[in-house]
Amino acid sequence: FNSKQIHVCNLATGAWSLLPDPPNTGSSCCDAIEYFPELGGLVWSQGTGAQLFFDESSQQWSPLGSAASLASTWMFAEYNPVHSVVILGSSTGALFKLSSAGALTPLAEVPVEVYDGSAWNGVVTVDPVSGDYLVLTPPSRQLHAYDVVTDTWRPIPSPPPAPDMDAVLGTPIAAYGVPAFT
Repeated sequence: FNSKQIHVCNLATGAWSLLPDPPNTGSSCCDAIEYFPELGGLVWSQGTGAQLFFDESSQQWSPLGSAASLASTWMFAEYNPVHSVVILGSSTGALFKLSSAGALTPLAEVPVEVYDGSAWNGVVTVDPVSGDYLVLTPPSRQLHAYDVVTDTWRPIPSPPPAPDMDAVLGTPIAAYGVPAFT
């Protein structure tokens, strides 16, 4: 929260380290950070509208671009292993796709609420089989699918059960071919 420090844990050794500080692009609250294997590093979508990339091999930060329409106090970034892209979005409804070549492309606006300002965050994850993004809206917890290839949305009529879901996480479980919500 409101910090430029990224802590990294080496899972093999249990040792923690800090990444080098990114370029100063201003201060923001609730940024989104996602690992992009095909690019070999971290994508940082900042609430200021700046998108940065940390290259693991060079240990350097570089700008990916700027998308002023993403500037917001609540951001999301989600990697898609099926289509080898990362989507970047925010509470403004803006949505962008980052390709494995590093190209940042605007997409149609998100037609559903992913953050409503009440601290009920929406959940964005990926179906590990179809490659569709799954979005669980706040606070009503309606489930929608987004096809990043066709840039189209559709409601899913049977969302997961919603017993007192104050905080929800979503993640793909590729080994079983299912997304999990917990």
